[in-house]
Amino acid sequence: MNIFETKSFRFSISQGWNAVKVNERAVQVCKCGESAADILRYPYFQLNFSGDAYMLPPSKSGYYDVIDIEPLTLGKYTWRGFECDSMGFRVAMLWTGEGKGQFQMSANLETPQGKMEVTDGEITEMLASISVI
Repeated sequence: MNIFETKSFRFSISQGWNAVKVNERAVQVCKCGESAADILRYPYFQLNFSGDAYMLPPSKSGYYDVIDIEPLTLGKYTWRGFECDSMGFRVAMLWTGEGKGQFQMSANLETPQGKMEVTDGEITEMLASISVI
């Protein structure tokens, strides 16, 4: 596993995955991808960190076929969330924390080049390795 670091947080990246920094508080992590454009073809997730700002948990309204995900305790954090259909794609929304210092993850679970689940070992290992800098 390789370590990916922004000015705000760091985490380990599983073999076969690639991270692209969106900004200092957001990273896209794509399986088999090499660039930001690959998120349209391969399974990926985006990880956002609130830093000293507040984030609201994602709302279930506006989505179809919503299924709650059992809380996942991974590393220092317990993640809560749901899966749903969004514009023809199966996605997952996870978040952890309250107030400042929260993380949110949105994942495209099914793409033309593959599928993933938020409970896959590679995903849970990456989320468990997150630490704030």
